[in-house]
Amino acid sequence: MLIKSYPGGAAVNGSLFVTFLITFLLITFSVPASKSFIRLTGVLALASLTYALQLASSEWIANPHWRSAIVPLLWIQFMSASELVLVRRWDGSWEPDARTKSTAGFAPTSASPAARTYESLMLLWKLRRIGTRWQVRNVPGLQQRSPHPPESRVAFILKRSLKILVAYQVLSLMTQAPPPDPNFVGRDKQALAFQGLVRLSQADITFRIIGTLSFWACTALINLLMFEIACLGFVVVFLCKVEDCPPLYGDFSSASTIRGFWG
Repeated sequence: MLIKSYPGGAAVNGSLFVTFLITFLLITFSVPASKSFIRLTGVLALASLTYALQLASSEWIANPHWRSAIVPLLWIQFMSASELVLVRRWDGSWEPDARTKSTAGFAPTSASPAARTYESLMLLWKLRRIGTRWQVRNVPGLQQRSPHPPESRVAFILKRSLKILVAYQVLSLMTQAPPPDPNFVGRDKQALAFQGLVRLSQADITFRIIGTLSFWACTALINLLMFEIACLGFVVVFLCKVEDCPPLYGDFSSASTIRGFWG
């Protein structure tokens, strides 16, 4: 069961989430960038709302796997908001991309409140700040201009849908695997110090290597699923353009360096 029998759970979580967004918009639109103390106070209010959301969602969501995925996303949203408020001093105004001089993706100051609100919320959820002058380096597919025409919306939807289905099936097979032998995970197998490591058998070391790789693969697939589902949904309902959703991961061939691996 995904949802607990929690009276008013949807209303409580929805209200807290909307309150968070309204608070973020009020800070960015009404507090000047020079008012650092007031902005810091606003960030503390956002942190309190995020903590309240964590408690409410933990009470409402029964499935521990979903809780472990959703709760970190709440704090990631908070970190994105705090960066925009305190570091970037975002005030909802129009700013071009410093590298491409592009003005796409930003509403001018004279735009309607609805347009500025939309752009600010999109910026909050664009963790890589795609299409802005704050865009992170080495985004897969954006490092160099491609000679090929941009991907069409239909091709994007079909390709991402296929990727979601394949990733879900692989993740489903991995989670249905039998549990590990208890002999490999007992208290006597704790080995943080060197003395404990030398006592491990070849089977113990093999299990730990396979377990580490499996955990890495599961985490990568979960992140990929959440990212692709969000991108697909936003593109389908015309809230995002295809170029706003570059791939989450790059090629393995570019992961030979720290910068290439982490992006």
